[in-house]
Amino acid sequence: MAQSGLLTTGLLTLFSSTMSKSAFAAYGWRVLFIIGVVIAVVGFYIRVRLTETPVFDEIRKQRKVLRVPVAPP
Repeated sequence: MAQSGLLTTGLLTLFSSTMSKSAFAAYGWRVLFIIGVVIAVVGFYIRVRLTETPVFDEIRKQRKVLRVPVAPP
């Protein structure tokens, strides 16, 4: 999350400092929005493709996974 915040802040600063206010208001914000959509799609793809660890898969097969893992059993 910190990296995405830094990336967002950096891109916003870069775009707003290199573009005129009217150009940023006209189309600059759209470029940042499109970059954000691309990052979200890549993040979703990575999340879907990640596999669970063998230990977690074994626990899940035994149905020992808690519904609320931070609450006391």
